[in-house]
Amino acid sequence: LAPGTAARIFTGAPMPEGADTVFMQEDVREESGAVILSAGLKPGANRRLHGEDIAKGALARASVLYSQQAAPAGSVASVRIGDKTIASVDLIKAGAQRAPQLAAFNKSLGETLTAAGYPAASNASVVKMANPVDIFRAQPFKVVMVLTFLMILVTMVYGPIAAALVELFPTRIRYTSMSLPYHIGNGWFGGLLPATIFAMNAQAGNPYYGLWYPIVIAAATFVIGLIFVPETKDRDIFAGDMDARPGNR
Repeated sequence: LAPGTAARIFTGAPMPEGADTVFMQEDVREESGAVILSAGLKPGANRRLHGEDIAKGALARASVLYSQQAAPAGSVASVRIGDKTIASVDLIKAGAQRAPQLAAFNKSLGETLTAAGYPAASNASVVKMANPVDIFRAQPFKVVMVLTFLMILVTMVYGPIAAALVELFPTRIRYTSMSLPYHIGNGWFGGLLPATIFAMNAQAGNPYYGLWYPIVIAAATFVIGLIFVPETKDRDIFAGDMDARPGNR
């Protein structure tokens, strides 16, 4: 593309030679053959360098804090640690050499991170469990105790749920009324939690950034429940189901 020109591409498609920015169709308009950009759209937006996803994934898996810097369009992403720069892998150009190049990148990155002070997998500070007996070692035991405490908190939530459901919905619709929201909450929000948090961490360059996902969901649940969940004290659980009353059987 020549400077000052634009071309339409599909979502996720390779950028044309000379392009440096991708604008979503909804953010622009066409007038007399010219593309009019909305205010606030920055150059370099919505693009990914070759191998950028590989570099971000490797850094996220290593729980590394990192920042991102702009690079020329069409270049291969790289990781700079101190005075050493490690180029990522362009999977398209790598072709049949994809596997060995990925292995070499991960090996070089791991060695450089270790030299910079990040603990290697063999470091004693990294929690490892090879068999069930390992939970009795001091370090894993502390982790198990923390997880046990968190599980106890979860059971404290699930304990009153049965009684709450009985009071919230009549018998004839109780299962249907809770099946849909329960599976949406656990299946979508809970099931996609690992993938969502990993994506947030990789995008922000912070291994703790993804914690905002469960925090925001929990806060929204609290507010919605506070506003919309009714008080059910002294509610007749057989209201609307007169034929189900024990005395009428």
